[in-house]
Amino acid sequence: MTSVHHICATRPTTSERITRFAFLDYLRIFAFSSVLFGHKFFHYLEIIYKDPDTHATVKLFSHLLMHLTFSGGVGVVVFFLVSGYIIAHVLQTDEPGEFLLKRLFRIYPLYVVAVMLEYLISLDASQRPSLATLLAQLLLIGDIFGTPYSLNGAEWTLRIEVVFYIVMACLRATGFMTRFKRSLPWALAACVLLWASIAPIPDSKSTYLGYTSTYGVLLFIGSAFYLYEHSRMSLILFFGLVILALFHHYRLTVIYLPNWKELHFAAIALTVFTICWWFREYLTSSIWVKKLSDLTFSVYLFHHWIFDYFWKLLKPLNFTLIHLNLQALILLMLVCYAAVHCIEKPGIRLGKAILNRLKSPTDACA
Repeated sequence: MTSVHHICATRPTTSERITRFAFLDYLRIFAFSSVLFGHKFFHYLEIIYKDPDTHATVKLFSHLLMHLTFSGGVGVVVFFLVSGYIIAHVLQTDEPGEFLLKRLFRIYPLYVVAVMLEYLISLDASQRPSLATLLAQLLLIGDIFGTPYSLNGAEWTLRIEVVFYIVMACLRATGFMTRFKRSLPWALAACVLLWASIAPIPDSKSTYLGYTSTYGVLLFIGSAFYLYEHSRMSLILFFGLVILALFHHYRLTVIYLPNWKELHFAAIALTVFTICWWFREYLTSSIWVKKLSDLTFSVYLFHHWIFDYFWKLLKPLNFTLIHLNLQALILLMLVCYAAVHCIEKPGIRLGKAILNRLKSPTDACA
């Protein structure tokens, strides 16, 4: 196994990492913009598209944007593909425990604050969930108990992410990313088959039946892109894994989520991801791209409920200089910016500090 000292010695510089993965920043920005616009501004596209006086070319572009933003579905799948790619990269060096600890402090501090803030300010006492429900939501284990979603529904994707983290950590722990690298594509294919063949998760009527089973398989496509890019998977195995995951996604959509079978979320998201990945060497980062990308998680957590809270708060003020939706959007982005710098990044630094304390001095990087 490669030593920690060797990993530190060969780790790319900051500028190399930014250049190499800049395309992921663009994908994150697209993803949260798609979700935000699809949830809060989609009706404007519908108005433009249905207006008989709208020029045909404008209608064409508005219709295209409608497909990219409807219900935020394309953005969510892009999130999954990006996550699958990143996790495959991170686990090339991180040990399972190290990886899970980093993920814990990457997700939970800001997520817990968002859920508790929603609990305190956006619901009246009669609508607040029970403490047992709140605890299941905070721990992201609601699928086990059929717990309703927090954050006006945004929680469901994080439940899938947590399961995926555990699966990938197990693959790392069993040596598929170190001693048995050649078998990793087959292990991922086995995970897709197992994920798609077991009983639907969740199986409760209080949530979307089987959404974890249906959408969880898509994260392995992102991992396939990373492995193929780094010559750890042949082109045939790459296409095989992508087709396998898409097949089961579409099959399970028809079974568990028939109302969604007319939608093209996965196909459009995969096209967007593939285009950015294909031109990744030409997509360079900048300070503004990085700052926008940093907002991804906070915008996703806050947009679907605190936007409405601000909208209702601002409406009685009747401030007409700026459209009410733009006022709410500005406040949302300010909250998200503050959340990133006051909660998310300190949480990540705390996780790294704890990890460094747990490591022995001989294992720590200089």
